[in-house]
Amino acid sequence: LGDEADARAMHSLLLATYGEGNEALFPSFEDWWGRLSGDPEFDPGLCFLAFDRNDGLAGLAHCWTGNFLKDLAVRSDWRRRGLGRALLLHVFDVFRSRGALHVDLKVETRNMPGRRLYAE
Repeated sequence: LGDEADARAMHSLLLATYGEGNEALFPSFEDWWGRLSGDPEFDPGLCFLAFDRNDGLAGLAHCWTGNFLKDLAVRSDWRRRGLGRALLLHVFDVFRSRGALHVDLKVETRNMPGRRLYAE
């Protein structure tokens, strides 16, 4: 995570991914960023961002320091291209290099693409 522009791009992608149809329930950038950056498990070095050729955020993996994958999101036009899997494998490699024996995550039961990805 480089700067506020990256954080805003993360928020926008998460809103597009998780907030579809629930935009009014999704927190504003200021509320989201305040809670996120103030959390003791937040480490900007555990926010992995993948950009397209136009420098738009195509996907992200955001982790907590406690070996937890908090968010994995891929922009709709980048899905089914292997980006989610590449981000997931990168997360595993990073935590393995930190000495972790496992990585925890959760997935909504309605999220069939996520469930298939995590089952691989």
